[in-house]
Amino acid sequence: MFLGSNPRETLAHYRLLFPTLVAYRGGLFVEPAFDRSLVDGLLDQSEFDGGVVDIATAEEATNGVGLLYEGEKPDEPVFHAEIARANAEAIGWVWRRWILETYGREVEVVTAIEGPDCCYVTFRSVSTEAPR
Repeated sequence: MFLGSNPRETLAHYRLLFPTLVAYRGGLFVEPAFDRSLVDGLLDQSEFDGGVVDIATAEEATNGVGLLYEGEKPDEPVFHAEIARANAEAIGWVWRRWILETYGREVEVVTAIEGPDCCYVTFRSVSTEAPR
């Protein structure tokens, strides 16, 4: 993963690789994407449907990062499977280690690289225990 040639790009990459996380209802959620009402809805619905609060699914649904390649025209992203896979591997490698070290939580990285409409990386907790 290229870390950029100016401070703005470097900071953007840092925020992607080391996001601020919010601990909420036993889950870890990426702060800029965190929506309390959405998470409450997902957790309450899973509890209603099966009697068990599904924290991992709520995390996976809200922590995703798109992997489309900006190419020559940033306003027209391009699907490039090899670049998406390489970025997903790099992001996932950092997330697993950093979240375990910083939050004491083991996470599973989930990647979907199917096409321009489904190209992302996300994570979910391996266990539903509260962070240490």
